[in-house]
Amino acid sequence: MPDVLGVAAFGLGDSCVGEKSVRSRDFRLSAVILPRSWRGAFLTGDTAMESRLETGLGWPPEAAVSDETVLRRVPVGLLWSRLVQDGDKTSYWAPSTGTARFSTAAALHAHLADLLKRADWQEQDVVVAIPDTLDEMGQEDLLRSFGERRERVQLVWRPVAAAMQWLHALGPDFRIDPGDWMLVVYLGPDIFEVTTFALQHDAETGYPVPVRSRGRKGTGLTGLDWAWSCCPGTSAGEIWQQVLRFPEVWEAITRQDGARGIPRIRSRSDSDGSWWWDIWEPERDLLSWQTVRACGSAWLSSQLNRKDDSDFSSWDDFFRSMIHDTMDRGGNRGRLRGVVMCGPLVPHERPGWFDAFSHAGAMRISRVPAPDTVWLPQWTDGDIVAKGAQLYGERLRSNLPTYLDTLPELKILTRNRGKHLDWKSLVDATTCKGGQEYTNVVHGFNYQKYNPSLNVLLEKETEHNYRSEEVPLPFVPVQDIPIDIRVRMKPASGLAQVRLVALDNSVEELLFDFSRMEEISELPKETLFCPDDGHIPLADAVPSQDQKAFISDCMNFVQASPSFLSKSYDKLRTKWLLPSKKLKVIDENGKTQPQFEDTLKLVAARLGKIRGEAGIQFPKLVKQASFLWGRTPPSFRQDIADKLRKPWSRIDKEFIEAAGRCFQTKEECRLLFRYIVKFHLKYAYMLTAAFHVLHYRSEAWGALEEKTAYGLLKMALDMMEDQRAHKKVKFRNAASLLFVLLKYRLQSAHMDFLGKNDKGVDSLSVRAKLPNYVDELDDELNDLSCRDLPARTRKNLEKSRRYIYDILQYIDYKGDPSAVPIADG
Repeated sequence: MPDVLGVAAFGLGDSCVGEKSVRSRDFRLSAVILPRSWRGAFLTGDTAMESRLETGLGWPPEAAVSDETVLRRVPVGLLWSRLVQDGDKTSYWAPSTGTARFSTAAALHAHLADLLKRADWQEQDVVVAIPDTLDEMGQEDLLRSFGERRERVQLVWRPVAAAMQWLHALGPDFRIDPGDWMLVVYLGPDIFEVTTFALQHDAETGYPVPVRSRGRKGTGLTGLDWAWSCCPGTSAGEIWQQVLRFPEVWEAITRQDGARGIPRIRSRSDSDGSWWWDIWEPERDLLSWQTVRACGSAWLSSQLNRKDDSDFSSWDDFFRSMIHDTMDRGGNRGRLRGVVMCGPLVPHERPGWFDAFSHAGAMRISRVPAPDTVWLPQWTDGDIVAKGAQLYGERLRSNLPTYLDTLPELKILTRNRGKHLDWKSLVDATTCKGGQEYTNVVHGFNYQKYNPSLNVLLEKETEHNYRSEEVPLPFVPVQDIPIDIRVRMKPASGLAQVRLVALDNSVEELLFDFSRMEEISELPKETLFCPDDGHIPLADAVPSQDQKAFISDCMNFVQASPSFLSKSYDKLRTKWLLPSKKLKVIDENGKTQPQFEDTLKLVAARLGKIRGEAGIQFPKLVKQASFLWGRTPPSFRQDIADKLRKPWSRIDKEFIEAAGRCFQTKEECRLLFRYIVKFHLKYAYMLTAAFHVLHYRSEAWGALEEKTAYGLLKMALDMMEDQRAHKKVKFRNAASLLFVLLKYRLQSAHMDFLGKNDKGVDSLSVRAKLPNYVDELDDELNDLSCRDLPARTRKNLEKSRRYIYDILQYIDYKGDPSAVPIADG
């Protein structure tokens, strides 16, 4: 069976572990030299190391580096930092010399390929360690750079690899209690990482596994900034040659006792551009990292387009702060069971910044993995990240547990039946097994009829991280085509695959590539094709004196004698139960504030008992009771329904008015609609009753039938024509019924209701009449003779004009969510 190669190559002491292991023993920065044009080849490894380009020396000319230089010789650590920093954007590096920019991932691939070539990579599986905060876009670009060999390559989070190596050494006998956790500290030339992991045993094998949470980007400071801060110089080139060429710089920051090493030749320069050769001695010329400020190099920031302004009094303070911040975010409350120190820049001895405040100050240092210790391996022990990467690949191949991960959330923007924008989750931020594929199928979507294209908007993990793509369909559907959205994803394996599959196979499967979708900063404006359900909002607070008055009026009715029942309830209704009252104590469902619940139960019970009592007219009683809305006694609702079922029987208007308030079910609403349309009586109270159920009852639109929908529409239009001269309350109430009738569109077979393709409204000329009403209102408002109209009359005309305009927008599927149906009186 082919071996697994584990790779940790972050630009210093790079390692590939396998049957033939390779490790850079020279403690100097690895770099990739970018070509001058896109046709050229990347230079890596020893070839790049021996090149004279941009070494920072004064001679030859190509070695020079200035403050304005954007490097072609790019340290691998800077490439990783750039790939992480660019997040969900395709990352490029554009040198200041040459004519092209280059994929950051492709440059990293060139470095990895050189390392793998030296390790005799042929048919083996390869696992490459990556920073804990590398975005899925960076992962995808890195995997794509392997071309046809991509299937042989897996990625694993760098701290996960280290944690797995530690837990593997402890074995299945390592006892873990609920809440136990561990810490991994990585120090390298790219970015620093402090990562916490919860710990648990695998349910099937008992093997201890780390549980990863989503990585969070911290400070932008890098190991290169650390080294830069220790190198004095008057120019970028003078400092750069020390960081790039002298291994003593890097060795010094891993020691507590100062710099050591041999003297080396360097070039120095003056402000006028002149330069000379000089001897550099580490003991004399290097600054102690314990005494310099921890801040970002301005020159390195310009290379990275970095905006980080981190600044600490010392590197000790910086590392201590980074650990504390990680602890606070992690929220771990159990026992810290171990700390793993990894990366080429980990100190040789216990560092001063790793003190009691870091939660691990009492732990002893161990050179081998052991519970409840700080594992600080020797350099000669090999790279534990590379070893952990190899272990991850081997365990995956043997179908053994690795780690648990949290997937990055991915959502798709949809419109619900009312055209509201609504995010639907495609990938849940859920825990899954590392290396195992996550799949999800989301049902309930359609290619909409008469729509020649599909606009897809995705949001990935972070808020306001949107991508959009407009996809033309091969034909214009004449009916809705049901589709499923199918998603596949693996942790640390690039972007999720999102596929749209037509269930009738009439449209070819569509695959969306997040990396190629257009980045947008704002979502499209929410436009609706029908209004939402209405609601009578209860008062947030009821003053104590009003509470007492309401309860008193309720109890007066409950305790009233038969001769005073009607009068006492009428007072209760007009003072407290009308929706027009500012202090609302009952909503459309009959709900009330908690302090009134028991009192209203008594009122409803009393209403249910007074049927037939002397002096109480039944129609009036039903109307009065209906002002309890959804709390109206069920017996009254049943009485109204029974009357509506009688064929060709005219009933009192009080029953119709009451039905509009207290009917709730689809069957009740259907009875009401059929009755109103059957008699086609253009009474305002009938239209208002139909409006109430359509506005307030979520079941009502489902009760509309073609005959009743178009019948009610005609009645509303007739009423508007009758009231055309004045356009006051009855006019607007009829328009309100037309407005809520748009909910008929929620029935999938009637999405075209009142639309341009609706043949059923041609004879009604509704699309011509409404704009005419708007024009007439404009003329009235602009007429000189109307300028002296009373303010109330003018306000009424302005209100009507705006209202009809809003309804027209809804009819054209462009409704403003802030425009809602109204019913005056």
